[in-house]
Amino acid sequence: MDNTNKLAPCHRLWHIRFCWDNNTQEALMEIRVRNVDEGTIAMLRERSQREGRSLASLIRELLTAEAMRPRREMLARVAAWHEELTRRHGKLPGSTPEIRAKRDQRG
Repeated sequence: MDNTNKLAPCHRLWHIRFCWDNNTQEALMEIRVRNVDEGTIAMLRERSQREGRSLASLIRELLTAEAMRPRREMLARVAAWHEELTRRHGKLPGSTPEIRAKRDQRG
């Protein structure tokens, strides 16, 4: 039997659907996550209730924070590198006065 044209069954753990918000004129995405542990859902639901907000609002915030984590980590590394350079070499002078002087020389 030739299996070259057969696809493996798809086991989706999540589903994404786009929709349109007529109020903001933005495309919105709906994500459905399957097979989430009931204990996890209960903890998230309790947290959202303690914070006086919807479960969807809490999950959106958590997803956004996780998506932004690599950027925040990179910015923290850049800030630490900048602090190290400042500690080693002191505060470096700005280049604006030198650039202006060279422009003035050219006329």
